[in-house]
Amino acid sequence: MKTHRNVKQKIIFYVMSVAILITVLVTTIMALGSIRSTNTVLLDNMQITARIAAQNISSNLHLLTERMYNFSTESVFLDDTVPSEEKQTRFDNIKKQIEFVWIAAYDLSGKKLYGDSSAPDSIADTEYYSLLTETGSMVIGEPYYDNDTLQLCVGASLKKGEKTSAYLVGSYKYDILNDVLSQLVLGNTGSACIIDKDGNIIGDRKLQNIIDRKNVYDLYPAAGNAATFDKITAFQVGSTVMKLGHIKSYTGYAPIPGTNWALFIHAPRNEFMETTFYSTALSALLSVLLLAGAAAI
Repeated sequence: MKTHRNVKQKIIFYVMSVAILITVLVTTIMALGSIRSTNTVLLDNMQITARIAAQNISSNLHLLTERMYNFSTESVFLDDTVPSEEKQTRFDNIKKQIEFVWIAAYDLSGKKLYGDSSAPDSIADTEYYSLLTETGSMVIGEPYYDNDTLQLCVGASLKKGEKTSAYLVGSYKYDILNDVLSQLVLGNTGSACIIDKDGNIIGDRKLQNIIDRKNVYDLYPAAGNAATFDKITAFQVGSTVMKLGHIKSYTGYAPIPGTNWALFIHAPRNEFMETTFYSTALSALLSVLLLAGAAAI
């Protein structure tokens, strides 16, 4: 009788051991497969989202440049015989139609010819002036903070034939970029920012990052991040998992057409993995309960 009981216990022990081992293996394989699948899908989505959003930003910026180009072709600004007062009157009418912070005309050396009193007397020290003189075409300046307002300058050349006679520059409120970034809903706490070729943040929901000219290399110095930021500032398209602060995040990046900027989007990884972790935990719990019930029977 004792021998029979020992054999019975051994059978139960081996059967339960095999059942537990199979349960652990199946649950682990399912969890790893689910995590891998989630990673693949989300990284693909982050890359696609970055490209679409970058194109959307480019389209909004194109509207700004198109307006400035149309103004730069008006005869009132191209005719030297037209008095400055009449040109200023035209500026005043333009500002009634479009919410410029300021609009002004500058000579080839960057000094103001006429325009709003709030417009700078010279733009010679700005990057967009350098681009205007080099390209002679439409130019978008980086957002900057002045007079308690974040602004974005767009410049156009006033041309007589093929020769540039002056530059027309209008300053818009930063809201045009902020509106687009605010619409990028990535998880619960995900965000997006625009960075220039040096890694400086020039567009962000956190406006203080723009004002303080935060740099992504300094803001997220975790090991391995620099290589990804090098790809972003080289205007490549891609996605990866990065450690931003102390949080692992899904990230995507893409260049913004028509600019020397790139869009960088990110969202905490755990926000998308909650369902996977919950399913794995539930499967493990049910397996334990079933095994316990089988052992009791």
